[in-house]
Amino acid sequence: MLTLREQLDEAAQFNAAQQFAKEFAQTSLFRDSQRIAFYLPFEGELDPSILLKEACQKNKQCFLPVLLPDPALDSLRQMAFFSYCPGSVLHMNRYGILEPDPKHSEKCLPQDLDLVLLPLVAFDAQYNRLGMGAGYYDKTFAFLRPERKPYLLGLAYGFQHCSELPVDPWDVVLDGVWKVDVAV
Repeated sequence: MLTLREQLDEAAQFNAAQQFAKEFAQTSLFRDSQRIAFYLPFEGELDPSILLKEACQKNKQCFLPVLLPDPALDSLRQMAFFSYCPGSVLHMNRYGILEPDPKHSEKCLPQDLDLVLLPLVAFDAQYNRLGMGAGYYDKTFAFLRPERKPYLLGLAYGFQHCSELPVDPWDVVLDGVWKVDVAV
């Protein structure tokens, strides 16, 4: 899946990002959500940046994930969410992914978000998500088992759908997946 995703040319990635933004912006889920966590794409992930820009223009509160920098906490594999708007100070984390500088951003607790857009490597019909393997999203949203806020929406290309994925007890199931079909 990673290889297929990384092999998508820039035009296909851009067209998929445009299609996603155009279609998802019309949904009640987007319209009704005020505090939204996005991500900045890495290694061919479906890019929500166009929608992020639109959300900022609509005065929604937008956030990006930040990996916790404390090495003692890293074993928990948790992340925090910090505010983002165009022009925000960003720096590269240890994986080469841009994230807001916590010194210049407002923190948002995961349970205070309305909607979280998540990248993924693969997903199945039960909305199980295969990520990059570090478990950051699973640890961060483990509290969701008794609750259902925020809404977790995986973003994917159609070819990332699998008939079945291995599931561990700590895996957090998504509430939905938005897929964009592209030719590979």
